[in-house]
Amino acid sequence: MGFNEEKMDAKDFHLESIIYGLENVDMFSEMLCDHIWVIIKNETPQLFFTSDNPIVKYSHIKGNDGFASPGIEIVYPLTPNYLLVLFEREYFLTFEKHENKQLLITDMNRINNYNSFQVMSSY
Repeated sequence: MGFNEEKMDAKDFHLESIIYGLENVDMFSEMLCDHIWVIIKNETPQLFFTSDNPIVKYSHIKGNDGFASPGIEIVYPLTPNYLLVLFEREYFLTFEKHENKQLLITDMNRINNYNSFQVMSSY
């Protein structure tokens, strides 16, 4: 990270870590903006789950689990009836028609699938 942690006290080390992390905010936000953003509205009686670790990355390509990885789907429950889903653009090119729109789900299996992501990623 460009600093020697042995010569720093815990407070200075923490502050340096925050500053280093802020340098990557622009890169991270640009990466996320490149994805296809969709709001999913749940129209079933089953509510969306959330957890202590609500942002879930689901990889549709084995071994690719980074925020910008091909085939990644990033899911964030906003309410019990709405999800924000970011789809990696290249793999999910057919989803571009839904970009920045609301997509209605009436299929209970799809809701259960999204809920299973929350269960698997919780602590």
